[in-house]
Amino acid sequence: MIDRELQRTKTYSGIVGINTQDFALQEGMGAIVDRTKEHLGTSDRAIIAMRQMLLEGTRDVEAGRAPKGTEPKSYRNVAPTMISFRTARIGKRASAMRSLRSGNSLA
Repeated sequence: MIDRELQRTKTYSGIVGINTQDFALQEGMGAIVDRTKEHLGTSDRAIIAMRQMLLEGTRDVEAGRAPKGTEPKSYRNVAPTMISFRTARIGKRASAMRSLRSGNSLA
C-alpha cells in the first residue's frame, strides 16, 4: 500500500489519494487504550494540558456553550509576542539569583 519511492520523492505518506491516506490512518490507529492507568510525569505537561483542554471543550459543548477557539472573535486582535515561555522563566530565575546575591530575601 505504501509506495516507498513515492514517499521518498513526492509525498510524505507514500500513499496515493487523500481518501486512501485517511483510510490508512483510521485503520492503523489500533485499539483504544485505558489512559486511567497511566502515570504521567512532569515531562508530560503538554499531554496533560491537551487532555484538560479537550475535557473542558467537551464540558462546554455538553453545557451548550461554544468551546474555546471556535468563535472568530476569540482569535482576532491577538498581539504577537517576541518572548517565549522558556525565556520568561529563565529571566525570572536570573532576576531572583541577582536579588539573592545582593543580599535580598525572596520571601
